[in-house]
Amino acid sequence: MSWINNLFTYIKDLTKEDIASEIRERIVNPFFIALFFGWIVINWEVVFTFFNFDEAFSLDDKICRIKTYIAKDKSWWWFKWKLFAKPVVIAFMAIIILSLLKQIALLITVFVNKRVKPIVYKAVDKSKLVLKKDLDDIKGRLYRLRASYEIIVKQLSSASEENQTMRKNLAEANIAEQKATKLYDETLFKLNNVIVRNKKFKNQTPPEDQPTLDDDYYDGMFDLNDRDYEISVIPTSLIKHWRVGIKFSKNKTFPDKSERHQKDYPLFHLEKNADIDPLRVSYYNEQQKNINYETRIAVYEKQKVSIRVIRTQKDTSIMVVDDKHNKILKDWQNIGDYPYCKLFAWGDNRNTFEINSQIKMIPN
Repeated sequence: MSWINNLFTYIKDLTKEDIASEIRERIVNPFFIALFFGWIVINWEVVFTFFNFDEAFSLDDKICRIKTYIAKDKSWWWFKWKLFAKPVVIAFMAIIILSLLKQIALLITVFVNKRVKPIVYKAVDKSKLVLKKDLDDIKGRLYRLRASYEIIVKQLSSASEENQTMRKNLAEANIAEQKATKLYDETLFKLNNVIVRNKKFKNQTPPEDQPTLDDDYYDGMFDLNDRDYEISVIPTSLIKHWRVGIKFSKNKTFPDKSERHQKDYPLFHLEKNADIDPLRVSYYNEQQKNINYETRIAVYEKQKVSIRVIRTQKDTSIMVVDDKHNKILKDWQNIGDYPYCKLFAWGDNRNTFEINSQIKMIPN
């Protein structure tokens, strides 16, 4: 009777956690879930009778109704078809169908990731798309060229009789390396021309004597003699009143931040007012004359817009585009001979604001 003793020992060692874990595994098993719901659907009359709390329907009536329901099933098996066998069959079929659907979904996902996505990425914007495979190929070519260069140097130092031939090969390798390095640098620039990926502008605490001066400045200064820039802005969904502006200067010196509008420092800014739907722009020239423009966005719904700042010869100009790179101003706004600028945002202390921005360099 040792097996009985072992059984009692096993039962004695069981903890509440073991029992609860075993019950949970059974409850969440897909087969038992399918069996449970299948049985309820097939034998809904039994369930309805059991949970019928009509006062005129006594317990004896319920028992009689359930016995009559069971007796109607004339199955020749030792168990009833509707009560036992049919729910089990339906549960098995549900598990099989669910497994097939999962495999079909996995097959579709793999097909889309391997076949469809690369085609979509290439069709979006081929001019700005650099495949990682191409970058890895360039890195491999550069590595191989450098390895060849080192081999050539060693051969040159150890074989004086082949000095002329080695010098020629060395020159060719240097030229090839320079070309590969240039191509590699250009590729890296295409991948990394975003200099600020996510600058968040938030309202600052204004001074007591200037309650609307909640301006938040980007720390850096932009030199348009070297690069042009594109600043993309996306306000959060909660703010209704905000401004994003660019202040220009003829030199690298900017005035104190205590005054937003100052003579000889033109200011161009996007503006969204809480009481109107369109997105507008305002331009204060060097004499601080204010010029307002309507953009082509009649109902602004917090989509991304970008300010492009370019410099040609001695003139700086601005254009605003939407998230599809379509111009939303009628003409370029000419600023004049102002090669330096700063970026900042504000909300006139009318609401708490938060604006996400991205700053990208554009080659001249």
